[in-house]
Amino acid sequence: MIHKKNITKLLFSILSIVSMQVALISQEGDVLQAALSFTDKGDYKNAILEYEKLIALDYTTAEIEYNLGTCYLKERDGAGAIIHLRRALKFEPKHSAAQANLKIARKIVDTDISLIPDFFLLRYWRNFYKMLSSSSWTLLSLLFGVGIVGSVYYWLFPNSSQTKRISFIAGIALSSLMILATLAAYGKYSNEISIDQAVVSTESEFYTGADVKSESLGSLSAGVECTILDEIGEYLKIQLRDKEVGWILKDKLTII
Repeated sequence: MIHKKNITKLLFSILSIVSMQVALISQEGDVLQAALSFTDKGDYKNAILEYEKLIALDYTTAEIEYNLGTCYLKERDGAGAIIHLRRALKFEPKHSAAQANLKIARKIVDTDISLIPDFFLLRYWRNFYKMLSSSSWTLLSLLFGVGIVGSVYYWLFPNSSQTKRISFIAGIALSSLMILATLAAYGKYSNEISIDQAVVSTESEFYTGADVKSESLGSLSAGVECTILDEIGEYLKIQLRDKEVGWILKDKLTII
């Protein structure tokens, strides 16, 4: 038999958790309103502080990242702008305003890195799997799988030779589509959880090896975008947008 004291403790715990959640939501709302108010007034420095508080509370969306990135852009902080505009695009890849502001932010970064595009087939593939979410691609894959089961059934137990032939062709087509949808789901999911994209947050030397004694390839200013390839101790191997590869101290980078 459950003791009344245990029930009281349980109810008190539930009420405490609910109260904490309500208080947190209220706090987030107040901070967001303050951030929007400062933004409307053109007080971008204080707006940045408020938006950063929201992110510290683990409350962020594409629009919040976009607003914060835009505030950094207004303050001519290329690194801050690029970091948050890239994060906004990670939430919402087709955010046109974030895309436009990102192009502007890149122009104020001191180190000019010319983009060398990836192989065109790879670009097409990325654009293709980004059309839907990973869960949507997975659902499509499952639907194609159901279709394959139906095709196999009518191929094994056909009403006519024509049904058998159509079922065979449909099975092959659906199998191809299921494989494509599965690969797209994996590609999109990998992109969603990816932590290999980063931005140089503090000016740093760029080395040929994972050692300060290695030959320097030059200095990278804050705001330079890169892809993380490897890690050794305190150093990360990165690839710049022009495909140049080298090493940099990990505390000089901010993950997107």
